[in-house]
Amino acid sequence: MGATIRGVNIRDLKRVILAVPPLKEQSEIASYLSRAISTLDEIIFKTREQIAKFQEYRTALISAAVTGKIDVRGSAQCRS
Repeated sequence: MGATIRGVNIRDLKRVILAVPPLKEQSEIASYLSRAISTLDEIIFKTREQIAKFQEYRTALISAAVTGKIDVRGSAQCRS
């Protein structure tokens, strides 16, 4: 009654044995995850910075090609 999964009721849930690590281990797991997330956040930040730099470089390169500051006529061949 009131369950979001058909056939599962409160009596079934009361019988479930749930393994819970000791508080010290929970704390160690949380610390590890915090460090891992911080590392990933730093990698994401640096990656976004690099993407922004590449976009600036692309824009500058296109501008230089369009204004004639660099010669691109013989530097690449069109391929079909």
